[in-house]
Amino acid sequence: MTFSRRVFIGGGLASLVTGGEALAKYVAFDLGAPKDAAVDALINNAIRPGRTPGLSLAVIADGEIRCAGYGLATVDPPMRATPQTQYNIASAGKQFIATGIMLLVQDPAYQFRLDDLVVDHLRDPPQIPPQPPPPSWDKISVRHLLSHTSGLPRAAAGYDVRKDKPDIEVIRASYNVQTLFTPGAAHLYSNLGYFILAEIITRKAGKHWSDFIKDRVFDKAGLDKTIPSNRPYYADGYSWTARHWKLRDRPFAHRAPGPFASTVLDLARWDQVLRTNQILTQTSRDEMFKPVSVPVHGSQPPTNSDYGFGWHITLSPQGTPQVAFHSGKSDDDDGTGGFTAYIRRYLQRDVAVIIATNSQDMEGLGKLSHDIAKIYDPGLP
Repeated sequence: MTFSRRVFIGGGLASLVTGGEALAKYVAFDLGAPKDAAVDALINNAIRPGRTPGLSLAVIADGEIRCAGYGLATVDPPMRATPQTQYNIASAGKQFIATGIMLLVQDPAYQFRLDDLVVDHLRDPPQIPPQPPPPSWDKISVRHLLSHTSGLPRAAAGYDVRKDKPDIEVIRASYNVQTLFTPGAAHLYSNLGYFILAEIITRKAGKHWSDFIKDRVFDKAGLDKTIPSNRPYYADGYSWTARHWKLRDRPFAHRAPGPFASTVLDLARWDQVLRTNQILTQTSRDEMFKPVSVPVHGSQPPTNSDYGFGWHITLSPQGTPQVAFHSGKSDDDDGTGGFTAYIRRYLQRDVAVIIATNSQDMEGLGKLSHDIAKIYDPGLP
């Protein structure tokens, strides 16, 4: 049994209400409407055979959340992809770790600052044999970790997708890793840095970071379909092999740099919440969406990187944050993975595009999301 590639809209669409305030209205795609039909054509071209079994889409524009699902969330047994389908969003979930950190910063009770040194938060309690971080980590701050300017390498040496270890064990396994440059001197994407941030949240909050984020972010924002990525969720992940879809294993470990599964509707809701003070203050959001300045080639004056806290950032010609975006790809070499996601938010307009797929072979989502946004708002940069 197979399903056609035509758009399928999930039921239960309604007004999005958060904190008592109606922020947007869910609207099903109308293929009789020129803009929706144009997007439908783009999506159907993007998901041609060999690209992805299924795709879910949400577009925030004109005060509405337009949403659709295409293809299959699971191939065997066949189950349609809908806007309510949960996908592993991989690194697109780094924004939630960054949000957890900013909640600690903005709450005076935690006495926590962005410029705190990481080593001060990794000291072992007296009952545990001390394993101090290496001296090369001494100048790394929380800000450096958030913005990927710590000098730490991309991978965490202690991470094993098939073993669910405490974060501190993963981190300690990397204590013999030297920094690649002086903290703050350059930008280098580091998953290890986000393991450390998660551990800091756990220690400061007094509960596991996933529970803190659920309590302080997901529950308050109404994101009831966003869950840890090592728990059961709807879609299966796939890779394209020898003209058929190969089912990928689900990761057993809970991985802080790619921590959650979610739906495009939850992520659309989150886009709307992020435009208010409901979870993060304006000051916290300004910090999050401000790209960090780093030197260029060690000789020129510092210039803006393209990364803030958990988001890539594009600036306008006037130097103000214009677009926040992040991709996520779950494609581990050991047979797990099988997902690709992309979130693109226009900060000066109430416009955003969220795409989630259950294929690790899906490419070009950045351009696709931009092309979709331009259909609804041709004036976008």
